[in-house]
Amino acid sequence: MSSILNTIFNIISEVLVIPIFYVLIENGIPKIISAIIAIILSLAVHVLFKSINEKLIDKVTKYRKKLMYLSRFEGIWIQHSEMNKERPYSVARFEYDAEERIFKYYGDAYGLDNSKAHWESSDISKLNDAKPGFKYSGTASITHSNGECNSYKNYGWLTFTTNNMTSQGQLITGEGSVIDYGLGENISISKTELEVRYCTTKDIIDYLGKDSINSMDDIKELFKNLCALSEEA
Repeated sequence: MSSILNTIFNIISEVLVIPIFYVLIENGIPKIISAIIAIILSLAVHVLFKSINEKLIDKVTKYRKKLMYLSRFEGIWIQHSEMNKERPYSVARFEYDAEERIFKYYGDAYGLDNSKAHWESSDISKLNDAKPGFKYSGTASITHSNGECNSYKNYGWLTFTTNNMTSQGQLITGEGSVIDYGLGENISISKTELEVRYCTTKDIIDYLGKDSINSMDDIKELFKNLCALSEEA
């Protein structure tokens, strides 16, 4: 939805340049000055539309969190597993896909052995538990340092605690399990216990020196910093 609105607003702001330019010329303003003014006004309209779009999306998100149970889990989560010695930390994202109208839970991990892992889950539903939570199924892949790649189907569940110890409070930490089982001939089953905590923008800035995670290099840097902090503790 946000991408569609951005595209529409971009087209409108760009198209406005031409009529503004000719209106200014008809009013006796020189062509060069008219062109400069038209461009400036077009940019101003673009900034205004962008602000309107952000406010609309913000309101949609707020309403969604009030009306849709799973929406409260949206955000970035840091996952930790004592059982996974190669990849003890991972970055998970819980998002609502407005185009497909489904929730998605996906993430990445970078390992001590230079391996990389990625998982995606879209079959997500409410967990029947006293605590807030959800269950999911999906696929995961691990790319080892030698280039070998293994894929798995998995399913798991997470339950969360809140800042005021009530089911309606702000989610801050959680715990759960994920079970991986192999595809094809390489059939194996493993269960991993997880601890998760909500990652705020301030946390990301503290870990990376910037306010967003955009690449596997960021995941790698975050992984190293989390491991260093764990050793210090």
